[in-house]
Amino acid sequence: MGESVITDEMRAIIGKPLGNSYVAGEVDRSSIQKFVTAVGDPNPLWTDEGYAKGTPMGGCMAPPTFVISISPQATLPNGHSPSEDLTAVPFEKPFKLGFSAGDEWEAFRPIRPGDVLTVTTVLGDLFEKQGRPGVGRMLFIRYDNTFRNQRNEVVAILRYTSVNFEGPTE
Repeated sequence: MGESVITDEMRAIIGKPLGNSYVAGEVDRSSIQKFVTAVGDPNPLWTDEGYAKGTPMGGCMAPPTFVISISPQATLPNGHSPSEDLTAVPFEKPFKLGFSAGDEWEAFRPIRPGDVLTVTTVLGDLFEKQGRPGVGRMLFIRYDNTFRNQRNEVVAILRYTSVNFEGPTE
């Protein structure tokens, strides 16, 4: 594969925050309704208070995947992220071509209407692989987003991985 594109300076940033935490805002019933409609999730636990009160959850909540809609990696209609500084790594990416390489989720506590969520993003990991011919070398960047409620309780962690790749070398 040749010389690594991951420098010592890049490695030194792993585990460090990218920008400041930001308040994603208050979760409201309307946001939850829009999200579950968009993803086609008809579970009444998300939107029917009468039903939800009779469950062990004791009331409506957002689906655990709701945090993707407010994550720093979300793309708003204007083409920007809710917090550009949380997705910008403090180094120049060696390759300009890229795309999402996947997500990993952990849910710890219910997210309820009225919760105010704050997001902190750290650079979780960097690693590289050799792609097939025409793809070339690939740099994977993992962003670890921790979502906390107004009581500073961790409600979810979203690990988002992007891949940037060399492309044709001719």
